[in-house]
Amino acid sequence: MPFNVNGIGTTYYGRRDFRPDGSYVTTEWAIFLMLPIAPLCTFRVWPIAVETTSWFAPDRYQVQRL
Repeated sequence: MPFNVNGIGTTYYGRRDFRPDGSYVTTEWAIFLMLPIAPLCTFRVWPIAVETTSWFAPDRYQVQRL
């Protein structure tokens, strides 16, 4: 799972290979000052529906490493 502090760490960038079930493929990147440095892993992501969204409840999703 991506994690960063003050723009240093990892994050997901990009979406491709969309499927009818709502899933897509994304890449986890190492970042420095929010700029991508090197790709680390590729994942298939499935969004999970949530009744309400708020600032304190981030979007939920399930990931599978490819």
